[in-house]
Amino acid sequence: PRPAMHAVRLGISSGPSAFRSAARASRARRFLARRDGCTTHNIAEPSPGRTRHVAMAASRDASDSGGTPPRVAVVGAGISGLTAASRLARGGCAVTVYETGRGPGGRTSTRRAGPDGAGWQFDHGAQYFSAKDPAFRAIVEDWRAEGLVAEWTGVFGTLDATTGTFVREDPQETKERWVGTPSMNAIAKGLSRRAGISLVTSRRVTSFEGGPGVGDGSWTVVHRSSAPSAKTDANGDPVPVEPPRRDARFIAVVAADKQAASDRSVRVYGEDPP
Repeated sequence: PRPAMHAVRLGISSGPSAFRSAARASRARRFLARRDGCTTHNIAEPSPGRTRHVAMAASRDASDSGGTPPRVAVVGAGISGLTAASRLARGGCAVTVYETGRGPGGRTSTRRAGPDGAGWQFDHGAQYFSAKDPAFRAIVEDWRAEGLVAEWTGVFGTLDATTGTFVREDPQETKERWVGTPSMNAIAKGLSRRAGISLVTSRRVTSFEGGPGVGDGSWTVVHRSSAPSAKTDANGDPVPVEPPRRDARFIAVVAADKQAASDRSVRVYGEDPP
């Protein structure tokens, strides 16, 4: 059961699209061969016409690992990125997840206010999700067993903002709805705590270096703080809080944040996508 503050849930987004990739993850197909004791998969196939997920494999030989778990970088700590990270971790990889925001969630983020977030909160991304695919339902049942989700029951309908009229949904046609507990981002938080996953927040990935055919074939992830800066340059543009950092020797990179592969990055950040 959810706290009383969640008795009313506002549908701000267009729907639970964040979970389409998670549903596809239940039908994941093999993408890369086993290497260095780590099995990597195409966790979620791209939607037609969209570059949602990019997986790049390094050509480093397994003998170079020296018994150390192979490292894989995942960009984006939403449901897709953390689903990918958890599967990679189960396969024996040491996974580092980079997230621009202050915490995991992506389209399942929760906004809080008041001292230590104890005042009020609302889910400003996906307000719920459904699970029709049998394999995805099995995943949801695991989440329920962990206390990460619960079925959302109540009165559903449509409120006309112009007339103030509420039209109740036919109880006979009410579909099953699932929500995170105690908030929607509980699912992402739970996935981020899986063994083998290291979550790095408030960092924006700006570029990738290396890769197959360059040096030893490994990848380097270049990232910097995403925290707003109070300093500005002569043009009035914010000055980065600190120089970019470089984390090296990843055998693969998974871009689960579409900003990492979209020209929209230019409009949002004023920089080319990684």
